[in-house]
Amino acid sequence: MSWLDAQFERYDEDCESVLIGEAGAWVIALEPNGWEGSLPEQLNSLSKNGKALNLYWDGPVRNEFRYSVNGQLTMDFNRSTSGGAVQGIPFPDTLDDSWKISALVLAEQLTGVRVGHEWMESEHLRFILSAGEEED
Repeated sequence: MSWLDAQFERYDEDCESVLIGEAGAWVIALEPNGWEGSLPEQLNSLSKNGKALNLYWDGPVRNEFRYSVNGQLTMDFNRSTSGGAVQGIPFPDTLDDSWKISALVLAEQLTGVRVGHEWMESEHLRFILSAGEEED
């Protein structure tokens, strides 16, 4: 399923899912309108023998960036606490898309992977986390 299809499914059928796909040497797990992967304990577990990175945003206000290496959080900041620059990349505290763009640039810098339109439009494995209740 593509990201757009998973987005529609989330809104139309109240079906929470995660898309899994490769990007370079990384595996991407994308949750359309989900948040499970943003939890520090989940991220640390995923990175026990490697690295895991999470970007989370819920509208313009709640934006989070977490990076874990070998089970330990090494970066953990959000739009309201970042202000300034992280590894030379400016993180403005404005309510536009500037923070998200900076987060994607930092993610690319750390991973060497750019997630572009091609990845988002391609079909990936989809796992259902929870499905909406059927109406009688």
